[in-house]
Amino acid sequence: MKTRIAIISLLLVVTALVSPAFADEGKFTLGARAARAVPLGTAGDGWKLNELVTLGAPVQLDADVRVGDSWRVGGYFSYGPVAIADEAKDFLAAAGLSEIGGHRQQRVGLQVARDFRTSARLSPWVGVSAGYEWTRYAAAKVAGQETEIGMAGFDAAIQLGAAYKVTPRFTVGPYAAFDLGRFGKNVSWTEDEGGTSTDITEKGTHQWLRFGVKFGYSF
Repeated sequence: MKTRIAIISLLLVVTALVSPAFADEGKFTLGARAARAVPLGTAGDGWKLNELVTLGAPVQLDADVRVGDSWRVGGYFSYGPVAIADEAKDFLAAAGLSEIGGHRQQRVGLQVARDFRTSARLSPWVGVSAGYEWTRYAAAKVAGQETEIGMAGFDAAIQLGAAYKVTPRFTVGPYAAFDLGRFGKNVSWTEDEGGTSTDITEKGTHQWLRFGVKFGYSF
């Protein structure tokens, strides 16, 4: 009997200590994401995005400030490799390029998110973001010089996910995002010569479908 009373008393004390703690989140949050990204839509100048790249593996860093109980506002930077598609590789090889491989994607911008059930251990969330995207789909050599080739333009995204509180301040959970973008420039960089850009004549709308996991720590 005494053992049961002791166990019940201990559970009540732990519940009293832990429950408020999970509601006591910091105002500033640093986050990291890892995902797989599937290309869709039109890149521009007659190219579909999946004719340039077959997939991406972006890693994203987030910095958010909590506004009120439910809103987060902040910025993000994303960086990760992309795999070049056979169509783009064959086209560049026919143009005289050698040692052709995939390269990288970068994104930077602002975002806002709404958290639901913020005092609960599992909190769903939705968000939107807008920024600028560079997708350098190829790294190759031209006359022995290292060369990078890609496109750049503005994009926006709708996101949703869920954050599970592992500790009062550390969260982890799945997320998905649908990016909608429009490239405006063809961009290239060549060793010893620097970067250049030209306007895309026939612009299109492309998408990225991302699935991954998001980590967060609040201060």
